[in-house]
Amino acid sequence: MIRIWKPFAVAITVVSAATAAMLAPHASTMTRSIRRLPMQQQQHVATVSRFDRTQSAALFVGVRRFTKDRTIDVPYAVDDAVDLAYTFALDARVSLVPAERVVLALSGTPQKEESQHRLDELKKAGAQIENADPSDILLLLQQQAAAAGQDGMFILSISSHGFVWEGTPYILGSTSLFRYPDTALSTTRIFDIVATSEARRSLLFIDACRERIASEVRTPGPDPRTAAPLIDRMTQIEGQVVFYAAAPGRYAYDDPKNGNGVFTRAVIEGLHCKAAAAGVVTVDTLRRYVEREVRQWIRAYRDPSIGAAIQVSMEGDTDDMPLAICSQEDLNDAASVPAASTSRPFLLSRR
Repeated sequence: MIRIWKPFAVAITVVSAATAAMLAPHASTMTRSIRRLPMQQQQHVATVSRFDRTQSAALFVGVRRFTKDRTIDVPYAVDDAVDLAYTFALDARVSLVPAERVVLALSGTPQKEESQHRLDELKKAGAQIENADPSDILLLLQQQAAAAGQDGMFILSISSHGFVWEGTPYILGSTSLFRYPDTALSTTRIFDIVATSEARRSLLFIDACRERIASEVRTPGPDPRTAAPLIDRMTQIEGQVVFYAAAPGRYAYDDPKNGNGVFTRAVIEGLHCKAAAAGVVTVDTLRRYVEREVRQWIRAYRDPSIGAAIQVSMEGDTDDMPLAICSQEDLNDAASVPAASTSRPFLLSRR
């Protein structure tokens, strides 16, 4: 059964897989061993089946440059892909997939110096870097979906442009053309491939409905063809969650002040313990944090009357899936750093 929280909608798809409930990671470079969480944390984490991070696999797609039309570049798409990959593979609070089982499909380079360093660290740790044209993305998606084992998690993140054609959402690869579906990737095809994975848990982030895309657009309003679609039923995977970066009919935005998409920045901050409850970041606490942060940003800089800001779709009983374990020091650090929504961004126009 799929559940959509209207006040919590996202234009990026996150299909999330979680660690074993009431279990926390133990330091290890090869396996994610476990220990029981303190009793006060147990009420926030539901029991799920065994989790083995060495069976996880992930694909992070970031398309900043479009070879056929440079006017529609997405400034921070590569930063989004790199920063999320780093968080899931090398951040000890999360660490849901080994770096050597991570693939990044990139078009362009990171803008932030911090993201450039993170990309270097991912490479040194064994992450694979590939191109991001549509055929590359499809092959890599098939490869990584097949690589994820039953007790692991499959993670997919896509940051690019998107559009809707005859009711079907499409995502652009580096050589895709806007308005030409045959050159792009349909979300239906993407989710069909995700469904072939043996992993019982899937975590997807899709940030592809940008406010402005077509170079000929000169009107004050955004292009409605690039608005977020309503998330429909995806697959029957146990423990699947999809975060979409915008609410239906709305748009995803870039925040040059922080060097990420507004949605992706909120996801990363949430996983860095700003979304923790009793020391654990779960799917539900992350959902509520991201919704609040994205909504506050949009109300401050785009639309004061905005209601829902993101979409979240879940299959199975995934609310309490743990995504990050936070020490008291982590919680103190998170509390001392202002949220991205409180910093004034330099607004971009996609004309």
